[in-house]
Amino acid sequence: MEENIKLKASNKKCKNCGGDLIFNPKTQKLDCEKCGSQFDFTMIKHLDKNPYVRGIPNQDTHAWASETKKMKCETCGADIELYGLNITSKCPYCESNYVTNINELPGLKPEAVIPFKFNEEDALVKFQQGIKKKFLVPTSFKKRLPKSNILGVYVPTFNFDMDTFTRYSGVLEREVRVKRGKEYVTKTERFNISGTQDMIHRNYVIESSDNINDKQITSLLPYDFEESYQYDENFIRGHRAKHYEDNLDKCHDLAKSKIDEAIKQFILKKYDYSRVVSFNANTTYSNEKYIYKLLPLYNFVFDYHKKQYTVVMNGQSGKVGKGLPISPLKVSILVLLILIAIALLIILMSMGE
Repeated sequence: MEENIKLKASNKKCKNCGGDLIFNPKTQKLDCEKCGSQFDFTMIKHLDKNPYVRGIPNQDTHAWASETKKMKCETCGADIELYGLNITSKCPYCESNYVTNINELPGLKPEAVIPFKFNEEDALVKFQQGIKKKFLVPTSFKKRLPKSNILGVYVPTFNFDMDTFTRYSGVLEREVRVKRGKEYVTKTERFNISGTQDMIHRNYVIESSDNINDKQITSLLPYDFEESYQYDENFIRGHRAKHYEDNLDKCHDLAKSKIDEAIKQFILKKYDYSRVVSFNANTTYSNEKYIYKLLPLYNFVFDYHKKQYTVVMNGQSGKVGKGLPISPLKVSILVLLILIAIALLIILMSMGE
């Protein structure tokens, strides 16, 4: 029979009344849930990254995630179970908050964190303000928000730096209008491209969580990485936090594949073309670095027209990301306006000839 893992975790109490201390995003201090006392803690800026070396051992967390993990509540003595990749937990009996000791986590340890800047109450206000600017969101949804469950989570990410040098070649096609007699006709012109491209990539974010996807985290960017602090368990007290799911090498490979595509698109933007016939690129990478960092986000979960939605929000800037309901009518209107604009452009071009 498989033995349970016994974890070490910490809980902080108020020295004035014995209440639980949790991180307050608005004051960037520890607040007592019981008497409201506030306590400072040392916040150390952390902007450095580690040189990336492939194959760092013991990166995987899957075995740890599948194990049953238990800890003893220091307040009431109850056994607390920790599931999956959760780093934080709450006693189901006395609601004391616990943070797993960083040395108990398998693989790499979180090195930095960007703390939440506002609480759940302010998150709701920012959410209401943010959706007003989104044209495709249904008007009825904007006027009357459904009741939402709001959850603040620190998401595990690997942030990468790398410099790239690319040699490329390819064949592109463009359509040109040429005059033949008294008429203009469209002709397809094929041409070769080649050259080199230097690029610098900094703080390229790859999420490594089991409850958020790449499109969602990308929709929340940018974060202000100048406000990164050395990991301290005080930042995540009272909030949910997760350990990474995909290991460093897997996230590094994903970062490179996305950067390769970004390089391609950057190069192609330099040319006037209609379609790509072929594109070949040979990229070398240098100055590769990484850091394991926890980023703050809020999840808004609600039902709207008999369908459940999960919308993410940047817990630092308040930017509303992916997941909002979309109005089919507004999409149709937008498509119609685009088609009208294209038709007007064609007419104007014809008149100019």
